[in-house]
Amino acid sequence: MKVLFAGGNGYPPEFSGGVQSSTHHLAEQLIEHGHEAAVLAALFGDGVFGFKARAKMKLLRQPAVVDSYPGYPVVRAWFPWEAAGYAVDRLKPDVAVVQCHKSVPIGKALQAEGVPLVVYLRNVEFHELGGDLRELHSALYIANSDFTARTYRQEFGIEAVVIPPTINPAHYSTPTTG
Repeated sequence: MKVLFAGGNGYPPEFSGGVQSSTHHLAEQLIEHGHEAAVLAALFGDGVFGFKARAKMKLLRQPAVVDSYPGYPVVRAWFPWEAAGYAVDRLKPDVAVVQCHKSVPIGKALQAEGVPLVVYLRNVEFHELGGDLRELHSALYIANSDFTARTYRQEFGIEAVVIPPTINPAHYSTPTTG
């Protein structure tokens, strides 16, 4: 299965945070189990990495640039929803998991490309969604906690399956002397 994680935030090395760490871990887990994973994210264009990405987009006259910095494809664009078609053409995902910033415009663009959609509800910052989730008519919803699922049910009437974030314990454990 080919899974495309999509969001309106940046992605390492340009931007890092909880969503990016969790997404990276999910991508690693999928790859470990024989699937393909990729990310569609915002391009910030800062630093050497960003400069190279901007130059590549401009020289190749593409709406986005693709790199494999984390070990799998990452499609980066100024406005990810405008590059959804490019990402779908390049990656041919079986499903897209849309999360956090600009979920609605990105989800609409991916649905217009015929990609089945799962919306991963990770926080209750409704203003970050970029619209009303109820416009994503065929989407399925997952949430990272009972609180998040309950809040979206109350606000939007959306039913979400709760799937707590996973972690790689080896990255967070330290040896102790007891």
